[in-house]
Amino acid sequence: SATEPLVHATPITCFERARERAQQLENSPPQTGRGFLHGLPVLIKDTHAVEGVRFTEGSLLHAERIAEENAPLVAQLESKGAIIVGKTNVPEFCAGSQSFNSIFPTTVSPWDIRTTAGGSSGGSAA
Repeated sequence: SATEPLVHATPITCFERARERAQQLENSPPQTGRGFLHGLPVLIKDTHAVEGVRFTEGSLLHAERIAEENAPLVAQLESKGAIIVGKTNVPEFCAGSQSFNSIFPTTVSPWDIRTTAGGSSGGSAA
């Protein structure tokens, strides 16, 4: 979006994965039972693993880590039809009241970029 370069809420995106997932859902027969989140785009806090997607937890220790499997929360969301489109910014290991870390720019409020979006869910809040 146009605000992301200013706000820094979603530093990790997985649009190709999301498109593939959407195509799978689109091609699935209706009688297979579509989940109540069918087709809903969802952002995941970067404290939860999404298979095949960068998983940093806001720490340089994990800056290049790629998740090998989904966290239980992600698996549950996807089983109900959600489409993961990206991951939101967090302070390192979610230990902070503002969303800044050594990997990504600080998340700020979309209402006033001179102020914080808070934490540990600042990326989600913004």
